Amino acid sequence: MLMRRVVALMVVAMLALSACSSGDPDATASADLRGSIDRIEIGNSETLAPSLDFVPGLEYRRAETRKVWEGNGGVLVDGQPLLLDFYGESLEDGTVLINTFDGLPRPFLLAPELLGEALYEALRRANVGARFLHVAPPSEENPDEPAMVLVIDVLPARAHGTVVEPRSDHPIVVLGATGEPQITMREGVAAPGELQVATLIQGDGEQIREGSHISVNYKAVFFDTGEIFDSSWDPGKAPLETRIGVGQALLGWEQGLIDQAAGSQVILIMPPAVAYPDKGTMVFVLDILDVWNPED
Repeated sequence: MLMRRVVALMVVAMLALSACSSGDPDATASADLRGSIDRIEIGNSETLAPSLDFVPGLEYRRAETRKVWEGNGGVLVDGQPLLLDFYGESLEDGTVLINTFDGLPRPFLLAPELLGEALYEALRRANVGARFLHVAPPSEENPDEPAMVLVIDVLPARAHGTVVEPRSDHPIVVLGATGEPQITMREGVAAPGELQVATLIQGDGEQIREGSHISVNYKAVFFDTGEIFDSSWDPGKAPLETRIGVGQALLGWEQGLIDQAAGSQVILIMPPAVAYPDKGTMVFVLDILDVWNPED
């Protein structure tokens, strides 16, 4: 599968954060026919994806990686959820092989057992917002595959925006170092009889509407006890991808997330009628990481 190849390529790509190579170039190849990462330019396209400018059909016999920019977000932390955008083309003829920029980014976790040691070691030194350019020659396992060029963006895996004053009758939410919310119930506050929605961090990204594809991190606790019911922040889990307005999500999400923006953090207090009928009122805190509206 293509994603398996992408992950494998990233392991090689991140072995160094500056231009690097593996193996020796073909000494018999003409210099005019030998490809190099320095001859590839990244530009803008009419969509969210980058454009790539290169001479097709050149021979790439070594892997090369270049950090395009550092990123101005926080340094990635062990075990945190991770979102990566990919755009890749065949260096043989420019065929687009993967494009998540015009869709949803791919969720991962920053853990060596999930990413492999090489990729883990490189990404844990990267900042959110960093961009990498990688050239991968055909693999030894599949020598007939074309050489490939990838643009890889490291995206925020937590809410980012303007902090909003919380309601005094809502649970207390405190964020850990990775952005994981800790939710504490207030004493003497009764569970509401209907869905309550409040924004804790106001993002400025794409808005959710019916039909939107979303990527979120979430934590859910029982209103009565504060006990955790479910969390995408748990070790071994990654951000959840779902769709709003088509029956894929809980009714409380379907109603409460409409018009919320990417980058926002939202608290939903959900009675059984819009959550789980047999589990009582629940509290969800969701970080809206990405929103994709296909018709845009």
